Amino acid sequence: MKKSNPFFSQIARAVKLVWAGSPFWMVFNVIFQILQGIFPILSLLLLKMMVDEVTAAAGGQGSLERLVFIVVLTGFVTLLSNIVGLLGGWGSREQGRHMADYMNGVIMKKAGEVDYPYYEDPEKLDEIERAVGEAQFRPGEIVGTLGSLIQNGVSLTGVIFLIFNFHPLIVLILLLSALPGLITRLFFSNREYLNERSVTEKERKSGYFQFLMMERHCAKEVRLFNLTGELFGQFTTLRQELREIRNSLDKRNTLVSSFSSAFMVFLVFAAYVWVAKDVMAGAVSVGAFVMFYQAFQRGQGFLRSFLGGVTGLYGHNLFLRNLYQFLDYETTITGSDDSLVSAGPVRGEISFENVSFTYPKKEKAVLSGLNLNLKPGEVVALVGENGCGKTTLIKLLCRLYDPTGGSVSLDGRDLKSLSPGAVADQVGVIFQDFMEYNMTVARNIAYGDMSVAPDREKIEEAARKAGIHDMIMSLPQGYDTVLGVFFTNGHELSGGQWQKIAVARAFYKDAPVIILDEPTSSLDPKGEFEIFQRFKDILKNKTALIVSHRMATVRMADRICVMDGGVIAEEGTHEELMKKKGLYYEMFTTQALNYL
Repeated sequence: MKKSNPFFSQIARAVKLVWAGSPFWMVFNVIFQILQGIFPILSLLLLKMMVDEVTAAAGGQGSLERLVFIVVLTGFVTLLSNIVGLLGGWGSREQGRHMADYMNGVIMKKAGEVDYPYYEDPEKLDEIERAVGEAQFRPGEIVGTLGSLIQNGVSLTGVIFLIFNFHPLIVLILLLSALPGLITRLFFSNREYLNERSVTEKERKSGYFQFLMMERHCAKEVRLFNLTGELFGQFTTLRQELREIRNSLDKRNTLVSSFSSAFMVFLVFAAYVWVAKDVMAGAVSVGAFVMFYQAFQRGQGFLRSFLGGVTGLYGHNLFLRNLYQFLDYETTITGSDDSLVSAGPVRGEISFENVSFTYPKKEKAVLSGLNLNLKPGEVVALVGENGCGKTTLIKLLCRLYDPTGGSVSLDGRDLKSLSPGAVADQVGVIFQDFMEYNMTVARNIAYGDMSVAPDREKIEEAARKAGIHDMIMSLPQGYDTVLGVFFTNGHELSGGQWQKIAVARAFYKDAPVIILDEPTSSLDPKGEFEIFQRFKDILKNKTALIVSHRMATVRMADRICVMDGGVIAEEGTHEELMKKKGLYYEMFTTQALNYL
């Protein structure tokens, strides 16, 4: 079976994307582009007729009635051409708006489907940066370019027909005059594509410095550490480097294009001299010469636009590889769609069996043969020094990653056999770097479980469990108060209040497995005590894993596991571990000294 040409298959794919995003406007624009391609040919024919009629009238052979009719007809065609052009421009702009919205939606949807590791890989971040940069306009521009090719193709065909009837060899001159420009544009389209791929990381870095200068959460440190000059300096240095790289290509393009333009001008004026000799010899009428002059000039314009469309299509196609590379990304963390509950209620038994894990493109293993069992309804605290693998263990349990060795199971089912969504349905989690959604309080909490419609009663119950209900009721619109400062009338919360909102979000889900990663890091001692007082009742009949550096937090657990060197080094109750006088004892006593 013959393999399809990548160029044409990618163009066809772009057309399908545009058709999916705006079918009506796509048909509308094609029709009006064909019409716009016909009108210039009609204008040329009417111009020839008008000049010949005026010339004949000057010799006493013309007809005033015919001349008036031709002038009126020319005016009508011109008016109609203008109206069609205006309607075509409107349709093109409207299609562009539809496509920008549609492609942003396609990108957002795909971004939500890719594996979590995608966002921890710098090369993949460059990939999504390029995809987002091309998504809004490239598919629409490809169809716009195809429409332009249709319009200019219709006009060019008509012009070539007129010139061929006038003098066949002139057609060859017309085509030759555009050849150097075509070669130049194809070459520099490819160079531009390679150039832009090479500077993606620089663009992303400059965007990062801009983000640091303008983001609200960065504003305090930027000012207190006097970082404005440093960050602005790095930003301007990168932007200057990017300008120089692009300017270098533009200079070469301008130089080469100048030579191709000189060649074109030479051929054009050679054609004018050739035809002028025929007019002076009386072999060609004045009307025919005027039509030829206009047709040749317009033909050049149509040909340049047509070939520009071809090279533009080539260039767009090169850049579309960036978009398609992102859209074609296949998830590696997959599994069946089994919801887990088909075999009965999930008990929440978790087992890590000889689990090893090494992050992609890293050599050192984070986990090395780790074994851990969490019984249904048990509250387990996980402690250890920074970098010992606690967060990695949570990522494996949430199936954001799969282990590189061993297995993680829930109720005896290997997580690899389950879809990430099925695992997520059974886990309520609050990460240390939880999200602060600039939306209503109710929506902030309801985001804990969007598999069902938001339930105000459940939302308030979750808020009470997190000890935040009374504060919420004191807000201007209660649970309908917009949080944050991004939007008008938004209400900002303290760090501890935001953390309680995040805790309520985890409790709202009512999942059989609860993961709390530093759940009280932003709370004051009183708030921490209040939540701990509720934890035992809240976590009743749930399997809970609590990660914390605060020893007062972990003491409430049924069992404490100490991580070290990628394995569970110690486990037991607080009293048992204190008697061992091992790692836990050292950590506890060191922290206790701070309160003496």
